Amino acid sequence: MHLVTDGNGLPMAALLTAGQRHEAPFFADVMDQVRVPQPTGRPRKRPEAVAGDRAYDSEENRRWCWRRNIESVIPA
Repeated sequence: MHLVTDGNGLPMAALLTAGQRHEAPFFADVMDQVRVPQPTGRPRKRPEAVAGDRAYDSEENRRWCWRRNIESVIPA
């Protein structure tokens, strides 16, 4: 299971995959489900930053974040 939470640990998006699958290829799929609530108006589709564990470390995931102007905090 791939889970995206906010800074308080509240779930924002989830994706269920087989247990033996690598996590990195599903990064974009689960991030595309994220909606960041706003005080007024519609939710934003992009967070300001994303932090992940080393399983999400890949050049493709870093480029995905860079193209969307999202700060990537994923250890190498």
